Amino acid sequence: MQVHEIKVPAFEVIIPEHLLTEEQLKNELEYLMAEKRAKMMFSMCMINDVQFKWIMAESRQAFKPILAAIY
Repeated sequence: MQVHEIKVPAFEVIIPEHLLTEEQLKNELEYLMAEKRAKMMFSMCMINDVQFKWIMAESRQAFKPILAAIY
């Protein structure tokens, strides 16, 4: 078996201009973690649907996720 060295990249990495900043990415992650916790609390009947919706609205205001429109 022969091993061949690849001297040029097999593909080009294209970095889109619309990538999230580190702070935006952190906000997205924090929002998703808050959502996961709230869903867990809701599924365990620790909070009701009104409280769940309130928590999620507060989370959207606190973390200002870029993708909030689709959440």
